[in-house]
Amino acid sequence: MLVTYMLFALCFLAIISPKPATFLGLAVLLSAAYLVATNAPITVLGIEDFVRYSKEPLILSVFIRYGAVLINGSTSGSIRRASRCYRFGPAVSIANPIAKWSLVFILLWALASLKMTGIEGFVGYLRGIAFPAILLLYVNSIDDSRLFVIARRIGLGCFLAIVLIGVFAAIHLNLDPEFGIPDSFRNRLDYYSAYQSVVEYGQVRRYQSFFGDPNRVALVSLLALWFWSVVSTDKMRWLIVPFVLAIIWTTESRAGLVVFVLWCGYLLLRRTTWKKIPFVIFVVSLVAASAGWAWVTHASRSGSVEEISRDLIWTSVANHALSSPRVLLVGEGFGWIGQRGANRVESSEIELTSASGRESSLNVIDNSFLTLLADLGLMGLIPIALFYTHILRAMSLRVGDSLARRDFFVIVFLLGVWSVFFDALISFPWTLFFPVLLRFYLLPRKQFAKRRPR
Repeated sequence: MLVTYMLFALCFLAIISPKPATFLGLAVLLSAAYLVATNAPITVLGIEDFVRYSKEPLILSVFIRYGAVLINGSTSGSIRRASRCYRFGPAVSIANPIAKWSLVFILLWALASLKMTGIEGFVGYLRGIAFPAILLLYVNSIDDSRLFVIARRIGLGCFLAIVLIGVFAAIHLNLDPEFGIPDSFRNRLDYYSAYQSVVEYGQVRRYQSFFGDPNRVALVSLLALWFWSVVSTDKMRWLIVPFVLAIIWTTESRAGLVVFVLWCGYLLLRRTTWKKIPFVIFVVSLVAASAGWAWVTHASRSGSVEEISRDLIWTSVANHALSSPRVLLVGEGFGWIGQRGANRVESSEIELTSASGRESSLNVIDNSFLTLLADLGLMGLIPIALFYTHILRAMSLRVGDSLARRDFFVIVFLLGVWSVFFDALISFPWTLFFPVLLRFYLLPRKQFAKRRPR
């Protein structure tokens, strides 16, 4: 109980923290604690209450802190002045009419989820959609100079986390698959079944560590790789690559492998001049061949008893959305399938049949964009796309370093690629780490290369 009270105290300290940089540091710390708490033996750590309720103070504090600034600016008659006093650059001001009204629509659209799927859908929408949009604006309000220390600490923490996951992977796969897992432990989705660090699909064994899903392990590894790449030098960033590759390989996450190979290929080519076109062609061909080989190598799961192919899921959901003008325009409501509160919701309208003949109801889409379309319809998806298109472009204009701007858009692209194969864009706590990651990639890299004065 003492640990729970201490963690709750951090939550409320984050709400009243006077400095944006201090708030961001505490928010990241809380998210890391939540991530550990939901993917570790909570019966041993004694923080089950914090696991269930820690998200609300953190998310609420973002709305309160950022909303107070906007309200203060509105009473003085100018949202533009509010954004400027909150350290926005001129290009990142939400005074842009399209971005501003898209954000307003995003917030108002939450009422649709309240009507369609009840309070749990409404809260889920605030966490998965409105929260990351507001957070992206909030993070951009913090000066570069205040973010360097936070970025360094997150980068180092990510490196250590990857090493720790790698050690546990070696123990779980080769020595003891239940090492560090008590008999009473249940996974993060509250399934009433014995937890396993390694799941088996026919002849395939996939490593999921404490995360309850192999794809989440792959995503954590990629996030750690990207955060470490921000703060490390060109040579130091390769230290983490072998660990990440080994972990992702054990997860058998095909999308994770493809994104990993694309990022490493980009790192090799990011400083290449046009005089090295033959080398560029060779590396691009190697990357393409490696990505294709990784995909084919891990394609043997499609015929297993437990697996249902993504193309079958996506085709069924797309046909469902196109079958009704109402669903296509306004969707089924946020959280109509998947995780809603403590419950796992399945669709009774879409039945799927695996390659082995097993019948199953749709309970996950594994595609962030198709999930948003099915949940919110075109009326919800289009404002979200407009908001992020304008804000991300405005963010890129705040830096004069063309290389940093290119890194930024590559990360945006890779997050998009990954989100095609996983519901990452609407899943907490990823919705906190993505805006922070994007903001860090706009920091001047030369500052990280400088040594601290003694």
